[in-house]
Amino acid sequence: LFLDFLLKYNREFFWEHINSFNISKIIDLLWYLSFDDVDFNKIQGNKLLEELYTAKGYLNTAKSSDIFEFNVLIATNAYENDINIDLNFDFTCTKCKNTHPIYASRCPHCNSILTLKVKSKLAKGYYEKNSSLQ
Repeated sequence: LFLDFLLKYNREFFWEHINSFNISKIIDLLWYLSFDDVDFNKIQGNKLLEELYTAKGYLNTAKSSDIFEFNVLIATNAYENDINIDLNFDFTCTKCKNTHPIYASRCPHCNSILTLKVKSKLAKGYYEKNSSLQ
């Protein structure tokens, strides 16, 4: 919750202290940042962030990743044809093991506080032309 707050209201502080945070726990927040919201100077030297933003298509520095989903996205980004694949996230409660599609500070099933753990998954990308709201 605190890091989400920092990203919204004090992005400079967030990026200044990015190496102090457990990035694997906030991968969903980092994934959904727009290109202009990422401080690429702070990413240099951080393997996980370079892999994340190479998978996202913002960089081309990482050649592979130990994270399967990132590795697939990095490989598809290097491929010449346009393959529309994206990353989505599920949140699993560490107490009751139920999975939820949206993060909440309290598990909707067992009401435990701050027990949801982020899990990435590959998904079909969004095609704007297929949207019915145009």
